[in-house]
Amino acid sequence: MTFYLNVIKKTKFKFKVRDKETGKTIAGATVTIYADGAFVDSKTTNSYGETDWFEVTGDPWITGKVTAPGYKDYDIEGFYAHTVKDQTVTVYLEPTLPPHPVAKIKEAWVEDEHGNKCYEGGSLTVTEEEWITAKVKVKNEGKEGTIWFWIYDYNEGGRIAQTSKYFYANETQDMELTVRLTEGEHRLSLRVGHELDNPDDWAGD
Repeated sequence: MTFYLNVIKKTKFKFKVRDKETGKTIAGATVTIYADGAFVDSKTTNSYGETDWFEVTGDPWITGKVTAPGYKDYDIEGFYAHTVKDQTVTVYLEPTLPPHPVAKIKEAWVEDEHGNKCYEGGSLTVTEEEWITAKVKVKNEGKEGTIWFWIYDYNEGGRIAQTSKYFYANETQDMELTVRLTEGEHRLSLRVGHELDNPDDWAGD
C-alpha cells in the first residue's frame, strides 16, 4: 500500500516601519497582510519598529496595508513571498500634515539701528528715539497658509506689533518687525502662530 503526501513549503518574513522624513523607527504601526487576496494576519510593530514573523504557505502574491497614528496609510503593492523569504521588509511612512500651518522658530534676535544684536536671554540698550527690529526665521511644519509674527511686551501687557506672511508646506521664511519703545526696561517675547495671539512657538519667554 502506498501513501502519497504533498509537502508544501512555508515562507516567513517580517516588516520594519520607519518615518520617511527622519528614518526613525515607528512603534505601534499596524501591518496587515493578504496572500493571493486572502487575509493572513495583522501585527503591530514593537519599540524597534518591527513586527513578529508573518508566515504563509507556498509562494502567494503578498499585498497589504500599513497604518500608524500621525502617518498616511501605506499600501503594500505586492510581491511574491519567496522574494523576501526569511527577510525583513522595510516600509517608510509619510507623516500627515496638520490641517493648518504650524509655525516653528529656527532663529530669533533683536537688533538696533547700528546692527547690534541681542539673542534670547540677552539684553540691548537703546535710546527712546531709536528703532529696534525683531527678526525671526520661521519654518512652516503644517499645511500652507498664513503665519503671524508678533512682539509681546510684558511691560505693556500685550502685543505691540504684528505682521503676517503666506507660507507653503515645509517652507522657511524670514520675518521682521520694527518698533520704537518707550523709556524703561522692556521684556519682550517674539511669537509666531497660525492664529494671532495664539502662538505655535515663541522666543524670549
